[in-house]
Amino acid sequence: TPSPTLIQLMPTLEQATFTSTLAAEERIQVIERYPSLYGFTYKAPAPVPEVARLFTKRQAAEDASLRNFQYNLSAILRPLDVLDHMLLSILQPDQLERFFGTLNDICTLILHTEGTINQAHNQLALRAVNPSIRQQPTD
Repeated sequence: TPSPTLIQLMPTLEQATFTSTLAAEERIQVIERYPSLYGFTYKAPAPVPEVARLFTKRQAAEDASLRNFQYNLSAILRPLDVLDHMLLSILQPDQLERFFGTLNDICTLILHTEGTINQAHNQLALRAVNPSIRQQPTD
């Protein structure tokens, strides 16, 4: 269990993992506390228009849900990028590798999850074009 000091500094440690959600306005306020990276697109790409026209209502809803997941997940990168820059200036040189190794692992897992969602997008597009096509999972 986290120490009382850690819980005081990070009260979210006591929140339920799968049931804690933010209202849209709260989420936007948290995201906008951090500047976006120059040249980084946080919005998930739209489906190819020709494929999107083939979507059933259910597939269109699934696509919108997947894109929303990607957008929400990419928002995590904004405060992490700011944290990276803050830590770079305050950590001792002998601590950099350990801290940035952990931060890199976090980013790697986020990007992996984004890629997994993108594979679901591709699978959805394939099913819209030809329902008999099945993409093999890569995991």
